[in-house]
Amino acid sequence: MPDPSKIQTLLQKYFTVFGDKACCFEDLKPYLGLDETNLKTWTEFLHEVSPSNVMCFLFKMNVIVFLTPRQTTLEDLQRLINSHKLLRYSFTTDELSVELESQRATTLVSQYMEALPFGADLPTTELQPADDLAVLAANVYVNLYRISSEEKWLWACVSLLEFGLTRSRQSWQMRLLLVRLYRLLGMLFFPLFVMVILKQVSSGSPEQALEHYRLLNLKTVQHDTLTHILLSRSSLFSLSAMGDLTFTSECLETTQVYLSNSQEVRTEVVCDLVCCS
Repeated sequence: MPDPSKIQTLLQKYFTVFGDKACCFEDLKPYLGLDETNLKTWTEFLHEVSPSNVMCFLFKMNVIVFLTPRQTTLEDLQRLINSHKLLRYSFTTDELSVELESQRATTLVSQYMEALPFGADLPTTELQPADDLAVLAANVYVNLYRISSEEKWLWACVSLLEFGLTRSRQSWQMRLLLVRLYRLLGMLFFPLFVMVILKQVSSGSPEQALEHYRLLNLKTVQHDTLTHILLSRSSLFSLSAMGDLTFTSECLETTQVYLSNSQEVRTEVVCDLVCCS
């Protein structure tokens, strides 16, 4: 069995060399199951990693406090994003309190706003280099709702992601998060029995979830693998009983992949047989 201290040393060396690569977090994640002593050393190392000329940071109690923005590079920004991801993956339960999480959310949002100029000249078809900071902040907001049950964190998350999509229209991660958030808010604020009693059809969260889902522009088999993100528990707010068939039609749309596959595969098999004969 490998020496845990050696693994921790190798993690530091890898981050030093490849910390500015987008693949760094995924590469290191399988090896982050460190014991308490080495985990402390690893997190201290990440706290001390301050990208050159990026920003001025104060690390305290596992919170990165935003102080003063400076000129930076894309490599430094990616190193900062990776340090956030690696730190968050290593947090213990005690480090995920409402107070600390709210500070982290504020820090991530501040850093996201400061990093937006990196993508100012990019075409609308490109992702913003700072998108991961917004996604990280969104995950912090969701966790704040989970541990506090306060709905204000969900609305803060929605506001951030909706703004993020104005700067990065192709961010599928933001759209998927918004679909789930609006679906959750739809169940919280638009229960079916209330709408039946009031005899009203709401244009609230469920419809916004469907809008973002359609903007993902899913193709073929993606309908089969991703529709659960929208349709799980949709019977609670689908409004089918009141004549609104949008969610019902979306369910039918997901089945078209099987029909098209059966037709296309059959045709291709016949063509292959004809060619082979």
